Amino acid sequence: MEKKEEKIIEELNKKIEEAQEADGFFITISHKIQDKLHHYQAQINFKPDDCVLSLNEVEKLVRKTAPRTALSIVKFRPRSFK
Repeated sequence: MEKKEEKIIEELNKKIEEAQEADGFFITISHKIQDKLHHYQAQINFKPDDCVLSLNEVEKLVRKTAPRTALSIVKFRPRSFK
């Protein structure tokens, strides 16, 4: 593994340890094999609406380094309860 990849894995492990000490956490890991995307999601003590809000924040992080494309996702919005 390259040094850059090792640093990313170390940071990921550190963030997972921090999450385990929190009141709750939501973790999503996505990977691509050939042309197929795969996703893993885990949550402990994290409300579904908070997960959706977190996905909005993740999109902002991604957009900082990548401009919008024709395939850009629409905003996630938490479900409103009546």
